[in-house]
Amino acid sequence: MKTLSDEEQGRIWSDLYHGAQKILHRRGRENAFGRGDYWILEDNYGPLQHKIYINNLRMIDPGIVHALQKLLTPYPDWSWVIAIDLSTAGKSWPEMGLIVRKHEIVDGLKRELFPKEFRSLQYEGARPGTDRD
Repeated sequence: MKTLSDEEQGRIWSDLYHGAQKILHRRGRENAFGRGDYWILEDNYGPLQHKIYINNLRMIDPGIVHALQKLLTPYPDWSWVIAIDLSTAGKSWPEMGLIVRKHEIVDGLKRELFPKEFRSLQYEGARPGTDRD
């Protein structure tokens, strides 16, 4: 892993943030309070990752996830942490999501909890895992 200056880390963070905004905005509406389809955490805390909260399962469509993965091509040490955060699920759902890296997708989705139309979602190159991977 290459050591980045604060300036370089901030530039890459910003490039990825704006790239994700373009991809996700085409398919949904952002809202930090769960009243939209997704929310990208807009604070840069230093780790080489972005966190995306999903409030609508159609936002984890394989086309969207792979477009986000493609943004990471020039940044192999970076990742997307995609957390399912459905207000309609309440506290009954366990934490779940995807970790998207340049070379892999770690799939921690619990599809048995999803409505039928989302249970068959598959991501090319994915492997099962958890948020600890």
